[in-house]
Amino acid sequence: MRHIVYIALSIFFGLASLISFWLAIYLKDMFFILIGVLLVIITILIFLEVRKTKNDPFSH
Repeated sequence: MRHIVYIALSIFFGLASLISFWLAIYLKDMFFILIGVLLVIITILIFLEVRKTKNDPFSH
């Protein structure tokens, strides 16, 4: 169950980062680039957490 939530969150944050980068290019605004970078970092951290919990046989 936890993996499904992590994967859903990573998809959500990944799409949010793409939207933020698109807004940054469209509006030429540095603020959205910074938001996009933070969302990418969140997505990477969630992906690493999924990898860690998948390899741990005692995490239920």
